[in-house]
Amino acid sequence: MLMILSVADGKYTEAEGKEVANYLTKQGKSVPDLDKELKNLNNVPKGSLPWYFKRAASAYFAYSTEVQRLDFLIYAFRLIKANDDTSIEEYKIIQSLAKFWKIDISYLLEENKLMQSNGL
Repeated sequence: MLMILSVADGKYTEAEGKEVANYLTKQGKSVPDLDKELKNLNNVPKGSLPWYFKRAASAYFAYSTEVQRLDFLIYAFRLIKANDDTSIEEYKIIQSLAKFWKIDISYLLEENKLMQSNGL
């Protein structure tokens, strides 16, 4: 899901790749070849990405706890801010994911607005 989110704005940066690797490492998972994953994602028709994302979100929901899902959403916010150019599409994806998982992320959105207004 993080890889799909990282290409949602049409750009993929090394900083985003580092965030994906950090999250996987934190979760005790092996880090796949991110370049290979990016290549695979680029071969998926753009209109199909939401379907893949929803399928992954459903699978993650089935085997994760609410705490793990919240942690994922926090990392997703870090990911979209990693390239210093957060798009509306990225926000919409995170908001729809939170809604799908029934997690209130309003405090994350408010914190982000506060940071932006203070130039952070």
